[in-house]
Amino acid sequence: MTGTWVRVAMVGLAGVIAAGAVRYATRGANEDYRNYEILYAVPKEWKLLPHNPSTLLLAQHPKTQAIIRCSTTQIVASANPEPDVDTEGTIRNVVRTARRNQPEWKTDELEKHPAQNFDFGMYRKVQPGHTIVGAMCVKGNTTLLVTISSRGPAAITAAEGELNEFLAFLNTFEMRETHKWDTR
Repeated sequence: MTGTWVRVAMVGLAGVIAAGAVRYATRGANEDYRNYEILYAVPKEWKLLPHNPSTLLLAQHPKTQAIIRCSTTQIVASANPEPDVDTEGTIRNVVRTARRNQPEWKTDELEKHPAQNFDFGMYRKVQPGHTIVGAMCVKGNTTLLVTISSRGPAAITAAEGELNEFLAFLNTFEMRETHKWDTR
């Protein structure tokens, strides 16, 4: 009797393994392998500043002197070398690391914010006279970071959640699949 159950279990296990192998062999393109071009509308009233090659945009608010910085990283590969990295995990890691290594900053995770075709994860770091709000998205092999850094009175309003202009800027972002950097 015991032998029958063992045979049934083995046949069942073989079926599960075979189904898994078929699914693996016939899987479709995984979004995690794609790269995205970053599109956005530059705030007209903001002053564009010179920046380094890893920065997409560096701009300063004409009245508050707040600085917006946008940057991205991309990996061109046929696989995602870090498939476990996602927006939520990256935001949690930023908050956890800042709390551990920068105790002078009060760092919190904020609610997600929608852009054109993805959501930004968000965080805020505050210390007296300085506030940084960051918005991040990990999509495929592309990671996007947009921050606003405010000092003085603007830092207080940013710390209190007065971020309407920044959020309006985030609303303009879109990520479009691209193959222009593909070397495969």
